[in-house]
Amino acid sequence: MKAVHIVLNSFENDSRVLRAATAGLDIFDEVHVYALHEKDLPLDETEKGVSVHRFRLRTRQWAKAAWIQAAKYAELLGRMVVSGVGLKPTVVHAHDVHGLIIGYCISRLTGAKLIYDSHEYWADVQGYRDLPGPFVQAFLAAQATLSQRSDAVITVCQGIADRLSNEIGLARVDVIRNTPVKWNVANSELRLRRELGISEKELVILYQGGVTSGRGVERLLSAFIKAAPTDSVLVFMGNGHLADGLRVRARESAVKDRVHVINAVQPEVLPFYTSDADIGVLPLEPLCESYNLALPNKLFEYLQGELAIVSSDLPEITRVIAEDKVGCTYPHDSTDDLTSILKRLATSPQMVREYKAAAALSREKYCWENERNVLLEIYRRVLQAP
Repeated sequence: MKAVHIVLNSFENDSRVLRAATAGLDIFDEVHVYALHEKDLPLDETEKGVSVHRFRLRTRQWAKAAWIQAAKYAELLGRMVVSGVGLKPTVVHAHDVHGLIIGYCISRLTGAKLIYDSHEYWADVQGYRDLPGPFVQAFLAAQATLSQRSDAVITVCQGIADRLSNEIGLARVDVIRNTPVKWNVANSELRLRRELGISEKELVILYQGGVTSGRGVERLLSAFIKAAPTDSVLVFMGNGHLADGLRVRARESAVKDRVHVINAVQPEVLPFYTSDADIGVLPLEPLCESYNLALPNKLFEYLQGELAIVSSDLPEITRVIAEDKVGCTYPHDSTDDLTSILKRLATSPQMVREYKAAAALSREKYCWENERNVLLEIYRRVLQAP
C-alpha cells in the first residue's frame, strides 16, 4: 500500500506533514510527499523513510498577477496529478484546500481514498485577503464540495472542526492537534540563559515564533516596558519584519538591558532554549477568524518545556489553559491587562511554580505520541471502509 501527501510548500519545516507522513510508515509500505520546489532544494530526497518529490514549475519566475498565479496553480495541478496517477496510491492525504483539489483529482483517477487535512479556517484566513474575490470563492466552493466527497476530514482544533461541520454539513471532522513529540531535556543541556548571560535567579518571559504583524509582539514589549518587572527578562526568539523595530524600542527604554531579540533556532535544538524559560507568552491578535480559532504549536511547545502560559483570550487557547490550569489570559486588545499579569507573575513566584507544575502534567497529554495514535486509527478506518 502507498500513501501520498499533497502540500503546497517546499516541505522544509512543515512539522505537521512530516509527523503525519512518518506515522503512516506503520501502515503503508511507501509514503510519499508531493511539494513545491524552491531555492536549491533537491527535487527528490528521502527524509526519515519518506520519499519527497518536489515539482519545479516552468511558470515559477513569471509575475505575480492574479491570472498568472492561476496559471502556476494549473501547472502544478497537472504535474502532480499525472505523477500521482502513475504512483497509484492507496490513500491521498491532502493538506489544506489548495492540496484538496489536487488530491481529489488523483483519488478520482486512481480509486484512492481521500483525506482532507485543513490546517486553517479557510473561510476567513489572513493570507486570502490579498487574492481577488473570485479566486477565494472558487477555493471555498471547492472545499465545500470536495470535503463532502472525502473519506475523512481532519483539522487542528475543535473550533475549526465545529465550523466545518456546521457550515459545510460534514457528519464527522476529526481533530489532530499540532503537538510536538514529547521533549526530554536535561538541565545540563539548557542553552538560553547561558547564551544570553541570564542568571538562574531571573524570571525569563519568552515569546517564540514569527516576529510579524498580528502576533502581538509590539503589545508584549509595551506591556513589559510599562510593568518593568524587576529580576525579569523578556526574550523574543524568532524572525520577521518587526524584529529590528523591537530592538530599537527596547534600546530606547528603561528596561533595555532586560530585553533580548534573537533569531529563531532550528527545530532540533528548540527544546534546549524553550525549556530554559519560565513563562511562555502567546499574544496572538484575532486579525481574522482563522487567527481567532488558532491553536498554535508554540502553545504545546511551551507546555513541553513546562512553562507557565500567558495568552490573549482566543477561545481555543483559552480552553486548554482553563482546563489544565497552566496559566492565565488577558483581553487580546488590552495592553494594561497584559501589564498587570506580568507584574503579578513577577512578584508571585509561587503562582509561577504552580502553573509550571500543571504544565508538567499537561505535557503528557499534549504530545504527538497521542495525536499519532488518533491519526493511525483514521487511516485504518478509511482503509476498512467500503
